Amino acid sequence: MSKGKNVKFISVGFIAGAVFFSGVSYAANNATQLKAFFGVKLIQNGIDKTPEDKKPFIVDGTTYVPLRTASELTGVDIAWDGKNSAVIIGKKVEGVALPVPSNVVATTNAVTFSFAQNQKMIINNKTYGNKGQVLVADFQDNFYRGETATFSYDLNAQYATLTFGIGMDDESFNGPTRTLTFKDQDGVLVKQVTVGMGSVQEGIELNVRGIVRLDIEISNLESGLSIIDIINPVLKR
Repeated sequence: MSKGKNVKFISVGFIAGAVFFSGVSYAANNATQLKAFFGVKLIQNGIDKTPEDKKPFIVDGTTYVPLRTASELTGVDIAWDGKNSAVIIGKKVEGVALPVPSNVVATTNAVTFSFAQNQKMIINNKTYGNKGQVLVADFQDNFYRGETATFSYDLNAQYATLTFGIGMDDESFNGPTRTLTFKDQDGVLVKQVTVGMGSVQEGIELNVRGIVRLDIEISNLESGLSIIDIINPVLKR
């Protein structure tokens, strides 16, 4: 069959079921006609896994593959959240949002700090939504190497785990590297994470069982403004 015979015009709005998500469909009222090329094969470990019914296609150089097929090939679970019109990829994270810090302190006056909730988070030109917290620490002088800013959260020993993503927001200045140390109320180390410009770590899970107060300590290796995105931090009992 020639390539020309594989080119079709399709009308799409947002279709999560008929093309991308087998079993459930959701369509917008507005439709746009696109020129699509069909005939793409899905080869996994040398075996043709192309579905017979909902075939992948190419539009404007982008290949579209049914999510159900991608799930089966990669072993990653997917689910449709009709209430929020969202596709859940991987583990569904449910629980209570991390509260705002109850206290913030710095070791010297050369450190200024602030925090915000539910602000737009962008890391390496990629948007990570606005569910979470933005921790700002401005280390103004290299002379005070080793200074810290600590954000404290009252958990009152009510939770078992804290799940979140973390990264350095693109609005940080001078690309500073920061080490974040997670400790309990007695100073016992829970976890340590280092972040720099363009870096992001997803799916971090901390064991916070029995922790009354969780401290997040940001320390400097160099001066500069660091904006740390705590992405969708969820506490689970």
